[in-house]
Amino acid sequence: MIHITNYKSLKLESERVSSTGLSHIHECSELEIDLSRTISRHKEKFSPAHFADVQKEVMEHAKHTINKVNEKLRTESEANLLELGRKMESEKNNCMKGIMEFLSLRLLKENDSNIILELSGDSYEAKAIYYVESGIEYSFKIDPSKQQLFERPLRFSSLEKGVRIPIHETVHDIEKGTDGGFEKIDRYILTKATIAGGRFLAIFNNPEGNSGVTFSMPRGDMPDYVSIEFFDGKNTIDITGSDGLSKKMDIERIQEPLDRIYGTMMELECDRVEITGLKMGGQDIIESKNFSSFILKLFELKSAEIREALNSMRNTGGSYSRIEIESMISKCGDSADKLRKIIGA
Repeated sequence: MIHITNYKSLKLESERVSSTGLSHIHECSELEIDLSRTISRHKEKFSPAHFADVQKEVMEHAKHTINKVNEKLRTESEANLLELGRKMESEKNNCMKGIMEFLSLRLLKENDSNIILELSGDSYEAKAIYYVESGIEYSFKIDPSKQQLFERPLRFSSLEKGVRIPIHETVHDIEKGTDGGFEKIDRYILTKATIAGGRFLAIFNNPEGNSGVTFSMPRGDMPDYVSIEFFDGKNTIDITGSDGLSKKMDIERIQEPLDRIYGTMMELECDRVEITGLKMGGQDIIESKNFSSFILKLFELKSAEIREALNSMRNTGGSYSRIEIESMISKCGDSADKLRKIIGA
């Protein structure tokens, strides 16, 4: 909260410096106009030829001086704004770091969470999205490269060699197809995988064509059941939905590779890099920079635990005295009173 207060103070100072700089530049322009008017009032005291020379000399000198002052003011203003911007960014980063550390503890009641892994070029990108109480939604960028399985594009043959998917059912179809109605997926590459709503989904695509296969299976307390769909570039074939095709499918050779991908994706949650999204009640907190209302909401949600901890410290002479706690709260600016009310300080 202190970082937020500092950020707000720096923002106000930045606005003041910007306004003052523009005001000074405007005053210099007004000075030039006033000077020209003043000189014109003495026109009758000189002959026309002499007056033109005087006016030209004075105004050229005045313009040169005013331009130098303007440039100096502009440079000073830009330097001040640059420094204030650097300090604001530092306070914002410290604030985001604190929020990330708190959210990483996962102390808020979770309604749902998603982990998404996608192939981008020759490497994987991943993020975790959490939907928690009070309409709060946040996401972390996570680093898949820290897991050996996702260091490079993952071919199915790296998990299990020689797996074939039955894609033709009738004799007529088999005669039209290849490999006796089966598609070998050794060369297929994992292009996307998600864990969402208690379900795991993995999509493998043929890098040499348009075909792909999608595996889907429930997780958690639900029994393992692998759903398989094959896409040939034009049509989708529901393999597990067809008795004839599903009987030809060796599910055990599919199950273990999928379990390995799923388990590794669950470990990705530990490899958080940064917060990439933060919303509360539909409002984008990062874009609006409305961090104070978000922090106050967190204090409100955990107020019972905070009050209990504060009472414990008062009774046992813990880490912070009442005076020290009040000193920290008082640094929270216009949020201090709300914070006192929430935590009973």
